[in-house]
Amino acid sequence: MLRTLSITAGLVALGLSAPASAQTTFQIGHSLSPNSHYQVGAQTFADLVAERTNGRYRIEIAPGGSLGSEREMVEGVQLGTVDMVLTSMGTVGAFVPETLVLDLPFLFNDAAHARAVIDGEIGAGLLEAVEAKGFRPLAWAENGVPGFVTRDRAIAKAEDLSGLKMRVQANELHTATFEAMGSQGVPLGFGEIYTAMQTGAIDGTYMVVPIVVTSNFWQVQSHMTMAPLFYQAAMFIMAPSAWDQLDDADRAIFVEAAREAGVATRNAVEKAEAEGLATLREHGMTIATEYDRASFDRALAPVYERFADRIDPALVEKIRQQGN
Repeated sequence: MLRTLSITAGLVALGLSAPASAQTTFQIGHSLSPNSHYQVGAQTFADLVAERTNGRYRIEIAPGGSLGSEREMVEGVQLGTVDMVLTSMGTVGAFVPETLVLDLPFLFNDAAHARAVIDGEIGAGLLEAVEAKGFRPLAWAENGVPGFVTRDRAIAKAEDLSGLKMRVQANELHTATFEAMGSQGVPLGFGEIYTAMQTGAIDGTYMVVPIVVTSNFWQVQSHMTMAPLFYQAAMFIMAPSAWDQLDDADRAIFVEAAREAGVATRNAVEKAEAEGLATLREHGMTIATEYDRASFDRALAPVYERFADRIDPALVEKIRQQGN
Protein backbone atom coordinates (compact mmCIF):
# COMPACT_ATOMS: atom_id res chain seq x y z
CA MET A 1 0.00 0.00 0.00
CA LEU A 2 2.82 2.43 0.91
CA ARG A 3 4.53 1.70 -2.41
CA THR A 4 1.30 2.35 -4.31
CA LEU A 5 0.72 5.63 -2.51
CA SER A 6 4.32 6.68 -3.11
CA ILE A 7 4.09 5.97 -6.85
CA THR A 8 0.78 7.81 -7.10
CA ALA A 9 2.14 10.80 -5.21
CA GLY A 10 5.17 10.91 -7.49
CA LEU A 11 2.99 10.87 -10.59
CA VAL A 12 0.87 13.70 -9.24
CA ALA A 13 4.01 15.73 -8.43
CA LEU A 14 5.10 15.32 -12.06
CA GLY A 15 1.68 16.39 -13.33
CA LEU A 16 0.83 12.89 -14.57
CA SER A 17 -2.25 10.79 -13.93
CA ALA A 18 -2.22 7.53 -12.02
CA PRO A 19 -2.83 4.49 -14.25
CA ALA A 20 -6.51 3.62 -14.77
CA SER A 21 -7.86 0.33 -13.51
CA ALA A 22 -7.48 -2.42 -16.08
CA GLN A 23 -10.62 -3.18 -18.05
CA THR A 24 -11.65 -6.73 -18.93
CA THR A 25 -13.85 -7.29 -21.97
CA PHE A 26 -16.22 -10.25 -22.30
CA GLN A 27 -18.21 -10.94 -25.46
CA ILE A 28 -21.84 -12.09 -25.40
CA GLY A 29 -23.36 -13.60 -28.51
CA HIS A 30 -26.96 -14.10 -29.56
CA SER A 31 -28.66 -15.24 -32.74
CA LEU A 32 -31.18 -12.45 -33.29
CA SER A 33 -31.05 -9.05 -34.97
CA PRO A 34 -29.74 -5.85 -33.36
CA ASN A 35 -33.34 -4.61 -32.97
CA SER A 36 -34.59 -7.73 -31.18
CA HIS A 37 -35.60 -8.40 -27.58
CA TYR A 38 -32.36 -10.38 -27.17
CA GLN A 39 -30.46 -7.20 -28.01
CA VAL A 40 -32.49 -5.34 -25.39
CA GLY A 41 -31.52 -7.94 -22.81
CA ALA A 42 -27.87 -8.04 -23.82
CA GLN A 43 -27.59 -4.25 -23.82
CA THR A 44 -29.28 -3.98 -20.43
CA PHE A 45 -26.84 -6.53 -19.06
CA ALA A 46 -23.85 -4.73 -20.59
CA ASP A 47 -24.94 -1.35 -19.23
CA LEU A 48 -25.56 -2.65 -15.71
CA VAL A 49 -22.25 -4.50 -15.53
CA ALA A 50 -20.32 -1.44 -16.72
CA GLU A 51 -22.11 0.80 -14.25
CA ARG A 52 -21.85 -1.46 -11.23
CA THR A 53 -18.20 -2.39 -11.77
CA ASN A 54 -17.22 1.21 -12.50
CA GLY A 55 -16.13 0.25 -15.97
CA ARG A 56 -13.77 -2.52 -14.90
CA TYR A 57 -15.77 -4.92 -17.08
CA ARG A 58 -17.01 -4.24 -20.58
CA ILE A 59 -19.55 -6.47 -22.30
CA GLU A 60 -19.28 -6.50 -26.09
CA ILE A 61 -22.43 -7.68 -27.85
CA ALA A 62 -22.22 -9.90 -30.95
CA PRO A 63 -25.75 -10.15 -32.43
CA GLY A 64 -27.13 -11.91 -35.48
CA GLY A 65 -25.27 -15.18 -35.03
CA SER A 66 -21.93 -13.49 -35.74
CA LEU A 67 -20.30 -15.94 -33.32
CA GLY A 68 -22.04 -18.93 -34.91
CA SER A 69 -25.39 -20.69 -34.66
CA GLU A 70 -27.05 -21.01 -31.26
CA ARG A 71 -25.79 -24.56 -30.96
CA GLU A 72 -22.26 -23.50 -31.89
CA MET A 73 -22.33 -20.65 -29.37
CA VAL A 74 -23.64 -22.88 -26.57
CA GLU A 75 -20.96 -25.44 -27.35
CA GLY A 76 -18.38 -22.64 -27.42
CA VAL A 77 -19.43 -21.53 -23.95
CA GLN A 78 -19.03 -25.08 -22.71
CA LEU A 79 -15.56 -25.28 -24.27
CA GLY A 80 -14.55 -21.78 -23.18
CA THR A 81 -14.13 -20.40 -26.72
CA VAL A 82 -17.18 -18.12 -26.29
CA ASP A 83 -17.47 -16.00 -23.12
CA MET A 84 -21.24 -15.73 -22.90
CA VAL A 85 -24.42 -16.43 -24.82
CA LEU A 86 -28.06 -15.43 -24.59
CA THR A 87 -29.82 -18.44 -26.03
CA SER A 88 -33.12 -20.28 -26.23
CA MET A 89 -33.60 -23.30 -24.00
CA GLY A 90 -34.60 -25.38 -27.01
CA THR A 91 -30.93 -25.35 -27.97
CA VAL A 92 -29.70 -25.94 -24.40
CA GLY A 93 -31.83 -29.09 -24.21
CA ALA A 94 -29.43 -30.84 -26.60
CA PHE A 95 -26.69 -30.38 -23.98
CA VAL A 96 -28.73 -30.57 -20.76
CA PRO A 97 -31.50 -33.20 -21.08
CA GLU A 98 -33.02 -32.17 -17.74
CA THR A 99 -34.21 -28.91 -19.33
CA LEU A 100 -36.19 -30.75 -22.01
CA VAL A 101 -39.19 -30.68 -19.70
CA LEU A 102 -39.65 -27.02 -20.67
CA ASP A 103 -40.12 -28.10 -24.29
CA LEU A 104 -42.99 -30.50 -23.74
CA PRO A 105 -45.86 -29.39 -25.99
CA PHE A 106 -48.76 -27.53 -24.38
CA LEU A 107 -47.18 -27.91 -20.95
CA PHE A 108 -47.85 -24.30 -19.96
CA ASN A 109 -51.11 -22.41 -20.09
CA ASP A 110 -49.44 -19.12 -20.95
CA ALA A 111 -46.32 -17.03 -20.29
CA ALA A 112 -47.40 -16.14 -16.75
CA HIS A 113 -47.61 -19.84 -15.84
CA ALA A 114 -44.19 -20.55 -17.37
CA ARG A 115 -42.57 -17.62 -15.60
CA ALA A 116 -43.93 -18.71 -12.24
CA VAL A 117 -42.37 -22.15 -12.78
CA ILE A 118 -38.92 -21.08 -13.91
CA ASP A 119 -38.67 -18.30 -11.33
CA GLY A 120 -39.36 -20.77 -8.54
CA GLU A 121 -38.03 -24.01 -7.12
CA ILE A 122 -38.27 -25.94 -10.39
CA GLY A 123 -36.36 -23.26 -12.28
CA ALA A 124 -33.65 -23.21 -9.61
CA GLY A 125 -33.21 -26.95 -10.00
CA LEU A 126 -32.87 -26.59 -13.77
CA LEU A 127 -30.19 -23.95 -13.33
CA GLU A 128 -28.26 -26.45 -11.21
CA ALA A 129 -28.62 -29.06 -13.96
CA VAL A 130 -27.21 -26.62 -16.52
CA GLU A 131 -24.24 -25.90 -14.28
CA ALA A 132 -23.58 -29.60 -13.79
CA LYS A 133 -23.09 -29.97 -17.56
CA GLY A 134 -20.15 -27.56 -17.69
CA PHE A 135 -21.86 -24.17 -18.00
CA ARG A 136 -22.32 -21.23 -15.64
CA PRO A 137 -25.95 -20.13 -15.93
CA LEU A 138 -26.60 -16.56 -14.79
CA ALA A 139 -30.34 -15.99 -15.17
CA TRP A 140 -33.48 -16.79 -17.11
CA ALA A 141 -34.59 -14.69 -20.05
CA GLU A 142 -37.40 -15.10 -22.54
CA ASN A 143 -38.45 -15.54 -26.14
CA GLY A 144 -42.14 -15.78 -25.30
CA VAL A 145 -44.99 -17.91 -26.57
CA PRO A 146 -44.64 -18.49 -30.33
CA GLY A 147 -47.15 -19.23 -33.04
CA PHE A 148 -47.24 -21.34 -36.18
CA VAL A 149 -45.93 -19.36 -39.16
CA THR A 150 -46.94 -20.95 -42.44
CA ARG A 151 -47.25 -20.11 -46.11
CA ASP A 152 -50.35 -21.82 -47.48
CA ARG A 153 -52.67 -22.49 -44.55
CA ALA A 154 -53.52 -21.47 -41.02
CA ILE A 155 -53.05 -24.14 -38.34
CA ALA A 156 -56.37 -24.51 -36.54
CA LYS A 157 -55.93 -28.16 -35.54
CA ALA A 158 -53.13 -30.71 -35.34
CA GLU A 159 -54.20 -32.33 -38.60
CA ASP A 160 -53.46 -29.09 -40.47
CA LEU A 161 -49.75 -29.75 -39.98
CA SER A 162 -49.89 -33.07 -41.79
CA GLY A 163 -47.49 -33.23 -44.71
CA LEU A 164 -45.77 -29.92 -43.95
CA LYS A 165 -42.03 -29.51 -43.62
CA MET A 166 -41.56 -27.45 -40.46
CA ARG A 167 -38.31 -25.98 -39.20
CA VAL A 168 -37.33 -27.24 -35.76
CA GLN A 169 -34.44 -26.54 -33.44
CA ALA A 170 -31.80 -29.24 -33.10
CA ASN A 171 -33.81 -30.79 -30.31
CA GLU A 172 -35.17 -34.34 -30.30
CA LEU A 173 -38.32 -33.40 -28.44
CA HIS A 174 -39.23 -30.64 -30.90
CA THR A 175 -38.70 -33.01 -33.81
CA ALA A 176 -40.83 -35.70 -32.17
CA THR A 177 -43.59 -33.16 -31.50
CA PHE A 178 -43.97 -32.16 -35.13
CA GLU A 179 -43.62 -35.72 -36.37
CA ALA A 180 -46.47 -36.75 -34.07
CA MET A 181 -48.65 -34.25 -35.93
CA GLY A 182 -47.67 -35.65 -39.33
CA SER A 183 -45.03 -33.05 -40.17
CA GLN A 184 -41.44 -33.51 -41.20
CA GLY A 185 -39.20 -31.72 -38.70
CA VAL A 186 -36.33 -29.99 -40.50
CA PRO A 187 -33.54 -28.86 -38.13
CA LEU A 188 -32.13 -25.51 -39.27
CA GLY A 189 -30.07 -22.79 -37.68
CA PHE A 190 -31.91 -19.51 -37.23
CA GLY A 191 -29.99 -17.78 -39.99
CA GLU A 192 -31.18 -20.37 -42.52
CA ILE A 193 -34.93 -20.02 -41.90
CA TYR A 194 -35.80 -17.06 -44.15
CA THR A 195 -34.14 -18.50 -47.26
CA ALA A 196 -35.59 -21.96 -46.60
CA MET A 197 -39.09 -20.49 -46.43
CA GLN A 198 -38.46 -18.29 -49.46
CA THR A 199 -37.34 -21.23 -51.60
CA GLY A 200 -39.97 -23.65 -50.30
CA ALA A 201 -37.43 -25.91 -48.64
CA ILE A 202 -39.68 -25.66 -45.58
CA ASP A 203 -43.37 -24.81 -45.32
CA GLY A 204 -43.16 -22.97 -42.03
CA THR A 205 -41.77 -22.60 -38.57
CA TYR A 206 -42.89 -21.99 -34.99
CA MET A 207 -41.70 -18.58 -33.86
CA VAL A 208 -42.46 -15.68 -31.50
CA VAL A 209 -44.06 -12.56 -32.95
CA PRO A 210 -41.13 -10.17 -32.35
CA ILE A 211 -38.78 -12.40 -34.36
CA VAL A 212 -41.31 -12.83 -37.16
CA VAL A 213 -41.42 -9.03 -37.42
CA THR A 214 -37.72 -8.18 -37.07
CA SER A 215 -36.71 -11.01 -39.41
CA ASN A 216 -39.25 -9.95 -42.07
CA PHE A 217 -40.79 -13.42 -42.22
CA TRP A 218 -44.01 -11.73 -43.35
CA GLN A 219 -42.33 -11.32 -46.73
CA VAL A 220 -42.30 -15.07 -47.31
CA GLN A 221 -45.17 -16.39 -45.17
CA SER A 222 -48.90 -15.63 -45.12
CA HIS A 223 -50.36 -17.08 -41.92
CA MET A 224 -49.65 -17.00 -38.20
CA THR A 225 -51.67 -18.98 -35.67
CA MET A 226 -51.19 -18.05 -32.02
CA ALA A 227 -51.19 -21.36 -30.12
CA PRO A 228 -49.01 -22.10 -27.03
CA LEU A 229 -47.44 -25.29 -28.37
CA PHE A 230 -44.17 -24.37 -26.64
CA TYR A 231 -43.14 -21.65 -24.25
CA GLN A 232 -39.68 -20.50 -25.27
CA ALA A 233 -37.56 -19.72 -22.25
CA ALA A 234 -34.07 -18.36 -22.76
CA MET A 235 -30.99 -18.05 -20.58
CA PHE A 236 -27.87 -15.99 -20.01
CA ILE A 237 -25.00 -18.49 -19.81
CA MET A 238 -21.33 -17.76 -19.08
CA ALA A 239 -18.31 -19.92 -19.75
CA PRO A 240 -16.82 -21.29 -16.51
CA SER A 241 -13.41 -20.07 -17.71
CA ALA A 242 -14.76 -16.51 -17.84
CA TRP A 243 -16.68 -16.88 -14.57
CA ASP A 244 -13.48 -17.98 -12.82
CA GLN A 245 -11.94 -14.58 -13.60
CA LEU A 246 -14.47 -12.84 -11.35
CA ASP A 247 -14.22 -12.40 -7.59
CA ASP A 248 -17.26 -13.03 -5.39
CA ALA A 249 -18.42 -9.41 -5.44
CA ASP A 250 -18.27 -9.19 -9.22
CA ARG A 251 -20.00 -12.54 -9.60
CA ALA A 252 -22.92 -11.17 -7.59
CA ILE A 253 -23.01 -8.13 -9.87
CA PHE A 254 -23.05 -10.27 -13.03
CA VAL A 255 -25.84 -12.51 -11.72
CA GLU A 256 -28.04 -9.62 -10.59
CA ALA A 257 -27.41 -7.74 -13.85
CA ALA A 258 -28.45 -10.85 -15.81
CA ARG A 259 -31.62 -11.21 -13.73
CA GLU A 260 -32.61 -7.63 -14.44
CA ALA A 261 -31.71 -8.09 -18.10
CA GLY A 262 -33.90 -11.19 -18.20
CA VAL A 263 -36.84 -9.13 -16.97
CA ALA A 264 -36.01 -6.60 -19.68
CA THR A 265 -36.36 -9.32 -22.34
CA ARG A 266 -39.77 -10.25 -20.96
CA ASN A 267 -40.93 -6.65 -21.05
CA ALA A 268 -39.55 -6.23 -24.56
CA VAL A 269 -41.31 -9.39 -25.74
CA GLU A 270 -44.68 -8.22 -24.38
CA LYS A 271 -44.36 -4.81 -25.97
CA ALA A 272 -43.06 -6.17 -29.27
CA GLU A 273 -45.79 -8.82 -29.46
CA ALA A 274 -48.60 -6.30 -29.05
CA GLU A 275 -47.09 -3.97 -31.64
CA GLY A 276 -45.89 -6.82 -33.86
CA LEU A 277 -49.29 -8.41 -34.45
CA ALA A 278 -50.57 -5.09 -35.75
CA THR A 279 -47.51 -4.77 -37.99
CA LEU A 280 -47.95 -8.27 -39.40
CA ARG A 281 -51.60 -7.55 -40.21
CA GLU A 282 -50.55 -4.34 -41.96
CA HIS A 283 -48.16 -6.42 -44.09
CA GLY A 284 -50.99 -8.74 -45.11
CA MET A 285 -50.47 -11.72 -42.81
CA THR A 286 -53.56 -13.50 -41.53
CA ILE A 287 -53.45 -13.77 -37.73
CA ALA A 288 -55.55 -16.51 -36.13
CA THR A 289 -56.11 -16.99 -32.39
CA GLU A 290 -58.61 -19.85 -32.40
CA TYR A 291 -57.39 -23.46 -32.42
CA ASP A 292 -58.68 -26.90 -31.48
CA ARG A 293 -56.76 -27.78 -28.32
CA ALA A 294 -58.31 -31.26 -28.09
CA SER A 295 -56.91 -32.22 -31.49
CA PHE A 296 -53.41 -31.28 -30.35
CA ASP A 297 -53.76 -33.17 -27.08
CA ARG A 298 -54.79 -36.33 -28.94
CA ALA A 299 -51.95 -36.08 -31.45
CA LEU A 300 -49.29 -35.29 -28.85
CA ALA A 301 -50.13 -37.90 -26.20
CA PRO A 302 -47.53 -40.30 -27.69
CA VAL A 303 -44.83 -37.65 -27.24
CA TYR A 304 -45.39 -37.61 -23.49
CA GLU A 305 -45.29 -41.41 -23.45
CA ARG A 306 -42.11 -41.52 -25.53
CA PHE A 307 -40.21 -39.21 -23.18
CA ALA A 308 -41.62 -40.51 -19.90
CA ASP A 309 -38.38 -42.37 -19.14
CA ARG A 310 -36.35 -39.16 -19.51
CA ILE A 311 -38.76 -36.52 -18.22
CA ASP A 312 -40.17 -37.30 -14.79
CA PRO A 313 -44.00 -37.49 -15.03
CA ALA A 314 -44.19 -36.28 -11.42
CA LEU A 315 -42.31 -33.12 -12.41
CA VAL A 316 -44.66 -32.63 -15.35
CA GLU A 317 -47.64 -32.91 -13.04
CA LYS A 318 -46.08 -30.48 -10.56
CA ILE A 319 -45.61 -27.93 -13.34
CA ARG A 320 -49.18 -28.36 -14.51
CA GLN A 321 -50.52 -27.94 -10.98
CA GLN A 322 -48.83 -24.54 -10.74
CA GLY A 323 -51.00 -23.41 -13.60
CA ASN A 324 -54.28 -24.31 -11.93
